[in-house]
Amino acid sequence: MAEEKVEVRDVNFRQVLPWTELFRGFQVALDPKKLLLAAAGILMTAVGWYLLAIIFYGSQAKPNWNSAEYGQDFRIKEDPALTPDQFNAKKKAEAWKVFREDRRKWNILHAAAGPGPDAMDAGDLAESYEKYDPINASILNKTLIPPSKNGGALRLWPWEENRGPNPYLLVTGQVGKPWDAGHFGGWLLSDQLPVLIEPLVKFLYPVVYLLSPKTGGLNRFYFLLVTLWTLAVWALVGGAITRMAAVQIARGDKVGLAESIRFVASRYLSFFSAPIFPLVVILFAVVLLCIYGLFFMIPVVGDILVAGLGWPLVLLAGLAMAVVLVGLVGWPMMYATISAEGSDSFDA
Repeated sequence: MAEEKVEVRDVNFRQVLPWTELFRGFQVALDPKKLLLAAAGILMTAVGWYLLAIIFYGSQAKPNWNSAEYGQDFRIKEDPALTPDQFNAKKKAEAWKVFREDRRKWNILHAAAGPGPDAMDAGDLAESYEKYDPINASILNKTLIPPSKNGGALRLWPWEENRGPNPYLLVTGQVGKPWDAGHFGGWLLSDQLPVLIEPLVKFLYPVVYLLSPKTGGLNRFYFLLVTLWTLAVWALVGGAITRMAAVQIARGDKVGLAESIRFVASRYLSFFSAPIFPLVVILFAVVLLCIYGLFFMIPVVGDILVAGLGWPLVLLAGLAMAVVLVGLVGWPMMYATISAEGSDSFDA
C-alpha cells in the first residue's frame, strides 16, 4: 500500500497568534512621514493657541480695586432705611463682590493666555475690602512677599513646556533622587504623570474651563475657539496619520502625504464633526429635558400627568446621554474609523 504524502506548509504565526499583529504598531508608528505630520500638527495647534491668547488677553484689562469702576460711581439701589455710612459700606461691599468676581475671571484668562507667571497682589489675597489697604501696604513696604500665580498654559510654544528635570541628570542623581526620599509615588503622580499624558492634559484644559460655570462669557468664548481650533487641526493631521496607518496595516502598502491629505480633505467635514456629534446629541437631549421641566412646573397637571407619564422618558434620555459620553471617550478612534472605512461622522 502506497504511503500518503504529507505536504508540510509554512506556519503563519500571524494566523496562529493573531495578537502578535499588535506589535506592528511600533513599526507603523516609526514612520518619518507620520512623525512629520504629528510635529506639524503640534506646531499648528500652538500657533493657533498663541494668536488666540494674544487677541483675548490683550482685549481685557486687569481689574483694579482702586479704579473708578469700583469707586464712588459704583451704582446700587438706594435704601432709605440705611444711614449714609451704612449705605457707603453696603456700596463698597457690593463693589468688592463684583471686583472679586471680575478678578477671578481675569485670573482664569491669565492662567491660560497670560504672558507668564505673575505675582499676586492685594486684590488676590484680601478677603474683604477692609483688608485690602493693609495687605497692599505690606506688599509695597516689602514686609509681605506675595506668592506667584501661573500664567500662559495655552500660550507656550512646544519647546517652552516644563517637562521636568533632564532625565540623565535625574537618573544620575545630579538633581535629586525622589525615590530615596520615600515620595516616589507622589512624585510620579504629581510631577511625571502630567508630563506623560501632556497631549491629553493640554486638550482637556480648555474643555474643562469651557464647561465650568465660573469661567465667564468672554472667557468661555475664548476656550470654545481654542477647542474648535484644536479639533480643526487634528481632524486634518490625525485623519492623515490614521489613513496612512490604515492602508499600511490593511494592504501592506504605504501612501504618500499628498494622497492621505487629499483623502482627508474629501471627508474633512466628517473628521471635524465626529467628536462634536455626541455633544450635539447631548445638547438636543438637554433642551428636550428643559422643555419637559417647564411642563413639569404646571400645578397639578405637572405633578400627576407629566411626571407620571414622562418620567420613564427622562430616565431613557439620561441613559442615552451616558452611552453617548462613554462613546466620546474613544474620540481618537473616530478618525481611525473614518480613515479605514471612509464612513461618516455618525458611524464614527
